[in-house]
Amino acid sequence: MNKRVLLAAIIFATCSTPLLAAGGLEPATDAIDTFRKWFYGFLGTGSLAYIAYNCGLAMFEKQQWNDVMLSVGKTAAAGGSVVGADWAWRIFGS
Repeated sequence: MNKRVLLAAIIFATCSTPLLAAGGLEPATDAIDTFRKWFYGFLGTGSLAYIAYNCGLAMFEKQQWNDVMLSVGKTAAAGGSVVGADWAWRIFGS
């Protein structure tokens, strides 16, 4: 029984890779690019909402304006890390 399971696992491991890759590299690249554009838009909207929220708090004097500048710096650092990771992936990942 164990020999049959091992043989089936070996056959599945050797034959499944071409079947899974049958879509090709181009559709996968297009899907990743579409997701990346959506994700950047989502992050940009979230960052804008975070900065606007902090500006609103500062306008109603619930916090100081230097906290708004700190939130701008945080979002710039977060965006820079995302862009830096994308840059590193393009150079070293492929």
